[in-house]
Amino acid sequence: TGVPNVAAAKGGSATAINACSPFNISLYALDPYFNIDTNHTSAVSLVTSDTDDVETSYNGNFAAGQRDIAVTPVVLGAGNTFSVTSTLANAGTNSNYTIALGATRKLIGVLPGQTFNPGKPNLAAAVTGGMTPNAIAGTAFNLNVYSVDACHNVDTGSTQTVTVTSSDTNDTHPTAGALSGGTRTFAITNTTAGSGNTLGYTATGHTAGTSTSYVIDPNLPTQTMVFLPGETHVPGVSSVGAAKTGSITNRTVNVDYTATVKLLDLHYNTGVYSAYNGTNV
Repeated sequence: TGVPNVAAAKGGSATAINACSPFNISLYALDPYFNIDTNHTSAVSLVTSDTDDVETSYNGNFAAGQRDIAVTPVVLGAGNTFSVTSTLANAGTNSNYTIALGATRKLIGVLPGQTFNPGKPNLAAAVTGGMTPNAIAGTAFNLNVYSVDACHNVDTGSTQTVTVTSSDTNDTHPTAGALSGGTRTFAITNTTAGSGNTLGYTATGHTAGTSTSYVIDPNLPTQTMVFLPGETHVPGVSSVGAAKTGSITNRTVNVDYTATVKLLDLHYNTGVYSAYNGTNV
C-alpha cells in the first residue's frame, strides 16, 4: 500500500495451481496509491482464459474493499489469465498463472465411436457419444484407456499396469499391460450377444473406471442346433458341449412334443438373419 505504481504494489509470482482444485483470487478496491478503500462495496466479477471452467459464481460485491472469488481451474497449461470487471478504473487482465495436473488419478475408457475431450470437469463431457458400430461376437475392437486427473487431463507420466475386465462372463479378458504416455489400447473380443455390456479397468494408485454400456450383436450364422424338452441353450460359449445344458425329459408315446432348431453363430448366439428368425429354420 501507499506506492506509486502497480509493479511496486504487488510482489512475487503466482504458483502453479492444480486442475480441479479451487483457489482464491483476491480482488481489492484501491485508491491511486494502492491503499485499500475499506468503504467500497460495489459489484465486481471476473472471467478467466480457461475455456472449460464454470464461471457462473465468479462475481459478488466488495466487502471492506476486498472480494475473494473461488476459481476452479480445469485445462492444463501456462499463461492463464483473468480479467476483472468493476466500476473502478484500470480493471483488466492481471497476473499469469499455470494450471498443472490435479493430485488424484483415475482411469477412463474410450470405445469405438466415442470422443475423448481432455480438460472437462465431468466424465459426461470428457467422453462423449456411444459405441458405434455395435460390437460383434467373436470380432475384436479397441478400447483406449487413459490415466487422468479429476478434470480428465491425461497424466503422460503414468506407467502403471492396467487390468481390464468385462461383464461378458464368457469372453477371455485381455492381458494386463502398462500405460505408455498415460494411455494404452486393449483389444476386446466379446462372445455373448446382448445389450448393457460394460468394461472395467483398474490400476495401482488410480480410481477404477467403467465404460459406458454397449451392445454386442451376434456374428454371421455358421451352424444349427436342436434342443429337445429339458435342454437349455447357453449362448456366448466356445464349444458345442457348453452350448447346451440339462437332460432330455422322458416323452409319452403318441403325445406330441416340440423340438426347437436354432440358427447360431460361431459362439452359439441366436440371431435374426434374413428370412430366418434365429429359432425356426
